[in-house]
Amino acid sequence: MNEWGVPPVELHSLAYQYAKRPSEKKRHLPAIAVNGGFSFEDQIFKGLAMGTPFVKLVGMAGALGLYTYYERLAQGLRQLMAGSRKFSLEHMSRDDLAALTREAADISHIQHIMDVDKAEVDRILA
Repeated sequence: MNEWGVPPVELHSLAYQYAKRPSEKKRHLPAIAVNGGFSFEDQIFKGLAMGTPFVKLVGMAGALGLYTYYERLAQGLRQLMAGSRKFSLEHMSRDDLAALTREAADISHIQHIMDVDKAEVDRILA
C-alpha cells in the first residue's frame, strides 16, 4: 500500500477516540464519514464497525459514478451484515471485529483474535 500519512487502522482508531470524548460529555457530534482504502464490502463493514456509533458513511472516491459497482457493494454488505446478524447499523459494534496482531489490538482497543470469546469458552468448558 502506498501510504503518505497515518495508516487507516490508526487513523480510524484516532477518529473513534476523538469522537468518543465529546459524546461522553453529551455534546452534539455530527455524523462522521470516513474514506480511503475501502474497495469491498468486508472493508466497508470494518470501517463502519470500527467507528460505530459515530461513523455513518464510508466513501469511496475511486468508485464514484459507477452505479453497478455500488449496487454490488451494497448487496455484498447486506449479505455480510445479515450473516453477522447485524440487520442495521445500530446493531453493529466494535465487538464485531477482532485484531489480527497484538499491535493492532493495542492501537485500536479491539480484542485480539486469540482473546475473542475466551471468557465464554472458559465458562462452557469449566
